[in-house]
Amino acid sequence: MCLFLLVAGGGPSAHAWGTVISTDTAFAIGMLALIGPKEAPRLKLFLLAFAVIDDISALVVIAVFYAESLNLVALAVAGLGLLGVWYLQRAGVWRVLPYLLLGIATWYAVYRSGVHATIAGVLIALLMPIHTVRSRDLERTNEIFRLFRQTPAPGTAMVAREALAFSIPLNRRPVRHGLHHLPAGGRSRPGRRSPGRPGPDRRPVRLPHGPRPGRRDLPPGRPLLAPAPPEGETLRRPIDSHCDHIVGDIHAPVTLINYADMTYEGRWRLMEALKGMAPLVEKGKVRLVLRHMAYTPEAINAALALEAANEQGRIWPMHDALAELRCDVDDHTISQAAAKAGLDVDELWSRITSETDGAKVTDDGLDVEGLQEDGSPVVYVNGRRLHGLLNRWTLTEAANEALAEVDRTTADGGPPAPQAVH
Repeated sequence: MCLFLLVAGGGPSAHAWGTVISTDTAFAIGMLALIGPKEAPRLKLFLLAFAVIDDISALVVIAVFYAESLNLVALAVAGLGLLGVWYLQRAGVWRVLPYLLLGIATWYAVYRSGVHATIAGVLIALLMPIHTVRSRDLERTNEIFRLFRQTPAPGTAMVAREALAFSIPLNRRPVRHGLHHLPAGGRSRPGRRSPGRPGPDRRPVRLPHGPRPGRRDLPPGRPLLAPAPPEGETLRRPIDSHCDHIVGDIHAPVTLINYADMTYEGRWRLMEALKGMAPLVEKGKVRLVLRHMAYTPEAINAALALEAANEQGRIWPMHDALAELRCDVDDHTISQAAAKAGLDVDELWSRITSETDGAKVTDDGLDVEGLQEDGSPVVYVNGRRLHGLLNRWTLTEAANEALAEVDRTTADGGPPAPQAVH
C-alpha cells in the first residue's frame, strides 16, 4: 500500500488505496506456488492463514472507508441475522436449510445497508459450525446402526440416515447424495458383483490381449516415452525386510505400504480397513508394510514406541492398542497402550528415551515429507500412491487391480512387477 501511495502520489487514483491491501499476500502465495508446497509446507500454511486475515482486513477497510451512505435499519437487520447464525451454531443445529435461509437474508440486508456485501459471506463463514469429522460423532452413528441392525424398521432407518448425515460436518457434506461416491463393489447387492469388477476375494476378469485401439506396436526395447510422475506419486525406497515391519508373505505379488502418523485422529479407521484385507493377506497375495510419518513430538514418541515394542516382539499388539485409543496420544496413553499390549513399560521407555530408533523414524518421514499436512496416512500399492477414500472397498479394489496387472505382465512374457526386498 505504501508503494502504491508513493507511485500514485496525490493524484485522483490515490483514492483506490484500499484495493491494494491484500495484493502483497497474493503475490507471495503466487511465488510460493512456483517453489512448490513440498519445499515449505509450514510457510504455505502460514501464508494462507495470513491471507485470510489480510482479506478480512481489506473488506473491513472497504466497508468503512468506501461506503457512501449507510442504511442503519438494514445494518441492524444484518446484525440480527449474524446473531441468528451464531445462535444456530451454539444450539448445535446441523441441517443446511436454516443456515442457508438466514445467510441469504443476512447477505441481502448487508447489501441494502450500503456496505460491500462480500463481508457478509466472510462473517457468516466465520460463524458456521466448521470442523473435521469427529470420532465421537462416528461412534454415535455406529451405535445407531447397531440398533438398526437389531430392529430394522422404518423408524430406526430414518434415525440411522439422520445420524449418518449428522456425522459429516457442513463444510464436507456433498451437495448431491447418491451411490456414485461408492466404489463399484458398493453398488451391487449382497452376493452379486458386476462382471469384471473386483471384490474382496475375487480377481477381475482378464480381457484377451491383442492390438488395442489407438496404440501402435513398438519394437522390442523401445518403450513409450511418458512424462515422469509428480514427486511423491511413486515409492521412494524399496522394501527392506530387515527393518520394515511386514505382515503376510514376504514374496507376495502385491505390496501395500502405509505411512502412518499414530497421533492422527482417524488412525483406527484405517486399521479396520487394513484388517478387512485379511483374506488376501492369508492367501499370500498381499503383504502389508508399516512405515512412520512422524513430525510432531507426540507422533515421534508414538513411532519410537512402536519400534521399542518391536524389540520386545509385540509391535502389532502395540500398534492396535495405539490405534484403538479414542483420545490424544501422549506419554500417559502410550504407557497405557503398552501395558494393554503386554509390554515391559519401563524397558519400552528406556529405549524411547535413548532414541536408538530415531534414524529409522526420520528416514521414513523423509520419504513422504510435505505430502500430507493433516496427518492422514499416505498409502502406496505396488509402488504407486493411492488417492481418495481409504476403506476396505477401495484398498481391496486397488489390491485386486494390482494383482490383475501382475497377471497381465506375466502372461505377456514380461517379468512380474518389481518387489525389491533387501
